[in-house]
Amino acid sequence: MFGGPEWGFLFQTVYGLILVLHGGAVLAWLAQGMAAVGVGVIVWLVWRSPARYALKAATLSAAALIAAPHALAYDLAAIAIPVAFLASDQIRYGLLRGEQTTMIALFVASLAVIPTAGKAPVGAIILVALLCLILRRALRQREKLAIPT
Repeated sequence: MFGGPEWGFLFQTVYGLILVLHGGAVLAWLAQGMAAVGVGVIVWLVWRSPARYALKAATLSAAALIAAPHALAYDLAAIAIPVAFLASDQIRYGLLRGEQTTMIALFVASLAVIPTAGKAPVGAIILVALLCLILRRALRQREKLAIPT
């Protein structure tokens, strides 16, 4: 059965991570569903905010990858989309403290997929961390808009 416990170690998703941690299929589907609903709410909030378009697009594309229950290691190439939107915003408006270091750490963590042949479910962790980095930037922009100069 595709998607069962024997396949879980290949999935770079919340679903796969829970299966690898021996959580069982029901718990894995529940966690994946909660992640999908959670990122859906986050996307809705960011798109209704005054955040710059690049940050909105980065949020949406990262959230879409988190919401997908079946993504293998080669599907993580799509992470280039939210990273490109984030990099575009960083080039235009500058880096926040620690942002460059975090991006490098996420890249190095993604390399764990190679020696394990995609059997280390680091994708979900990397995607959630990337989404947090994007949200930090969007919230920082919102704080700057709220502070009178």
